[in-house]
Amino acid sequence: MLWRRSYDVPRRRCRGRSSQQPHRSALPRRTGRIHPATECLKDVVARVTPYFADVIVEDLRSEAVRGGAVIVVAHGNSLRALRMVLQNIPEDEIAELEIPTGIPYRVTLDDGLNILSAGYLGDPAAAAAAAEAVARQAG
Repeated sequence: MLWRRSYDVPRRRCRGRSSQQPHRSALPRRTGRIHPATECLKDVVARVTPYFADVIVEDLRSEAVRGGAVIVVAHGNSLRALRMVLQNIPEDEIAELEIPTGIPYRVTLDDGLNILSAGYLGDPAAAAAAAEAVARQAG
């Protein structure tokens, strides 16, 4: 639970030389991008924050989307980082946020990117049960 949900404690590095490890794959050689051997939520927030500012906000403000929606589909930890940024969730509380798999979370923003409303779509009991299932995975 410490490395899986904490803010600034990365998972311990895997031992061995498996090409399955992102930092050892051929991808960095092909793309020039460095992939870390391990990371924590703090590292994910550092990647998500500029992506939100540069890409998602641009999409939200584009004429093509005006009055519509931008859909963000991502891994649970990336969504946790995005919600931390959007909802100003403190570092000491983020470990308690469980992201249920496959249940959309809608955030309505005003023009200043302030949250007007937020919540899971569909049955609240189903969202809570799915979040609990994710919590059980974390041990």
